[in-house]
Amino acid sequence: MIGRRSLLAAPALLAALPAAAAWPERPLRIIVPFPPGSITDAMTRTVAEALGQALHQPVVVENRAGGNGVVGTQAAIQAPADGSVLLAISVSTASLNPHVLRALPYDPLRDLAPVGYLCDCPYMLAVTPGLQAANLAQLLEIARARPGQLTYSYGNQSAMICSALLAQRAGVQMLGVPYRGGAEALTDVVAGRITTTFTDFVNGPAQLREGRIKAFAVTSGQRFALAPDTPAVAETLPGYDLSVWFGLAAPRATPEPVIARANAVLAGVLAQPALRDRLALQGLAPRSMGPAEFGAFMRRELDIWGDRVRRLNIEPT
Repeated sequence: MIGRRSLLAAPALLAALPAAAAWPERPLRIIVPFPPGSITDAMTRTVAEALGQALHQPVVVENRAGGNGVVGTQAAIQAPADGSVLLAISVSTASLNPHVLRALPYDPLRDLAPVGYLCDCPYMLAVTPGLQAANLAQLLEIARARPGQLTYSYGNQSAMICSALLAQRAGVQMLGVPYRGGAEALTDVVAGRITTTFTDFVNGPAQLREGRIKAFAVTSGQRFALAPDTPAVAETLPGYDLSVWFGLAAPRATPEPVIARANAVLAGVLAQPALRDRLALQGLAPRSMGPAEFGAFMRRELDIWGDRVRRLNIEPT
């Protein structure tokens, strides 16, 4: 039996079907709310290239950095809700900002329509080469002997949480220093102005190969396949296990048939071996989710990261 709401909604859905079949009718724009060189930027550009080939349409990546991802997220939320603009979302913008930013001008669950999951990855703990320590245990010994003197940089909220949780679990005091993006946060570790940072696998391994940083650990619960010689933090601090995720979203009012079409195209692209290999080189593990499943995932992650923020006694700013 067809309900009254379904009958009322049917004309709107039917009207959207031709648009969904033709999606996208013009070049697609994906907003990245972080600067060039960030893991979010590199990942999005890799996926965008494959999407453009699948859609036979240009897919333009637009960096709108600022405010821990707030500037770009707001720009996407306010864009036309016709499927022409998507947003690269992540742990920082969708799971952490609501808990650490007091005057956040958006609600990720209310203002965004989940399109699909992209991938996840751990961070690498990068340490300035001038520090007289050979591993994480020795770094923590120095931190205990010099409370508040060692520093960590971060270019987004998830990297900040990783460092703060490390310090809490180890019972040490370290000073956090915010940066505009992860690449900038790593630059000052290389230069010796900052002691450590949790960096991504786009920038970290290259700096490691050139001897510009030391790599002491990865945040995943066990060693990471792309860095098998680097211990997991959990080998020194049992139970430590953090990874970050990425996905695509659209303005909330985007028609459901368009969202479904975009998700189907995305799933096909993520199944391509060539793309999976390219993402793996960035330390990223791709997997697909439907829009409803991804929405439920976002709700769970919002609660999980909120609990971590509370446990760390981080006050919203």
